[in-house]
Amino acid sequence: MHHGYGYKSPNSKEIRFTISIPDSEKRVDLIEKTYNEILTSRDFRSYTIEIERVDMTKKEQEGRWSEILHIVGEELLGKKEYKITGLAFSVYPTPEIIFKSSVKSTDPEAKEYGEQMEKIIEKSLQSEDMQAKVKGDEYIITIRSKDKKKLN
Repeated sequence: MHHGYGYKSPNSKEIRFTISIPDSEKRVDLIEKTYNEILTSRDFRSYTIEIERVDMTKKEQEGRWSEILHIVGEELLGKKEYKITGLAFSVYPTPEIIFKSSVKSTDPEAKEYGEQMEKIIEKSLQSEDMQAKVKGDEYIITIRSKDKKKLN
């Protein structure tokens, strides 16, 4: 379980507590009641509690794909010939790793570049070390142009 707090707005004295709990957790009312009791006993008067349900499978997957992108991205960002300028990823609805490049979509060789980069990334993901991290997930590799068009 993860929790945090923050001010509702710069001018407000009200504090908002956000509690992240696994989506499988059944004791939501008890958790909220316990927080209310603690806050009341500590003389908090103006607060709200927000319960955030977390899909633990996706959270674990998110951690793995963040690491995967970091490893593959480090290889690519360090080499000018790959023309990679940025990285992003998502696991919703399925893992997708996105590589932003300095290549324009109007470049005559843009499509070929996108396909080549996809092959290079795919080869990296097929290594034994990476397969242990991928854990059989289906995934999408996206190569984007400087003008945000898909190149592969």
